[in-house]
Amino acid sequence: MLKTTKFDLEDQMLPEIISADDPNFEEKLTGWRSKAPVAVVDQIELQIAELIKAKNASKTFSKKELEKEVEAFFRKYPRETYGNWVYYPWKHVVVRL
Repeated sequence: MLKTTKFDLEDQMLPEIISADDPNFEEKLTGWRSKAPVAVVDQIELQIAELIKAKNASKTFSKKELEKEVEAFFRKYPRETYGNWVYYPWKHVVVRL
């Protein structure tokens, strides 16, 4: 049984979220890497391909058609500034969503 009901946020590790269009992203990444080696996971193209397929569930895309749709998406929404980066300090991983 717990001896205290006090919950201290200072003892918690929470993910840190930063927008891909934040001009300080590289500085943040450098800071995270200064604490420990950090793995960077960026599979935004695959995520967008899945989003396109989900929004067009009745259509079957060929690989080339899907690639063209992803390219079109990133012409409308620049890849460099699309999405968010999430840092999981307990895993030493930065993931792009």
